[in-house]
Amino acid sequence: MELHSEIRKFIEKKIVADNPYLPQNYPEVSTFEKFQAGYRFNGITGEIYTGAKPADFKESWYVICSNAMDDPFFVDLLEQEQGFPVYFSWHGGGGWEPVKVAEDLNDFAAKLLSIQKVDQDNAKLISLLNTDFDLTIELWGEMYSSVEEEQDNDSIEEADADRSECYTSGKVIVRDIGPQKIKIVNYLKACLKLTPQEALALAKQKEIEVAQGYLVNLKFLVSDLKELGATAEFIADKT
Repeated sequence: MELHSEIRKFIEKKIVADNPYLPQNYPEVSTFEKFQAGYRFNGITGEIYTGAKPADFKESWYVICSNAMDDPFFVDLLEQEQGFPVYFSWHGGGGWEPVKVAEDLNDFAAKLLSIQKVDQDNAKLISLLNTDFDLTIELWGEMYSSVEEEQDNDSIEEADADRSECYTSGKVIVRDIGPQKIKIVNYLKACLKLTPQEALALAKQKEIEVAQGYLVNLKFLVSDLKELGATAEFIADKT
């Protein structure tokens, strides 16, 4: 298919910020239609997924990028005159509920670039999200919460580093990351100082070793992971 110039320009920019909620995967112009696999059609059988029912992926929708968990950002080709508003929907929920996250492609690119500039400074990122983003939109609200959690975790780590108690030594193991996968990915990225890609790969393992040390310094990890829906436990070293 022949891509509209605005769509082509956007995907060629490949704007990636250091946050798994945001676009991490972009198609090449030459493989744009193949990139629709899993959304518009089954990539193995070729079965068409598009339809006219309320929860269907509509025929005029095309995915322009996806985040670390393959949740799609997409445009409606029928909305060319509006500059292609950008929509987002969670993947794997049994249906598609589009939520507009940007007024048009230029607005979306500007949002991503503004985040990219401060994505290594949580305080500045929180300030940016508070000031320039509508946090009632679930995507931005979830991202804001994840950044706050990461900042809190950093503060806890700094405080725990000053503690000298020496109790039971062992390790924190995650046996099941649970339903809130992207939150666990973000948490692992923060705790282990990983890239989004490394955290995503780690989250796919059956058993994840998060940290080693003393229980007094690691029990908050178990608590945090459980609150996020993961099956986590502290395993004491054998004596």
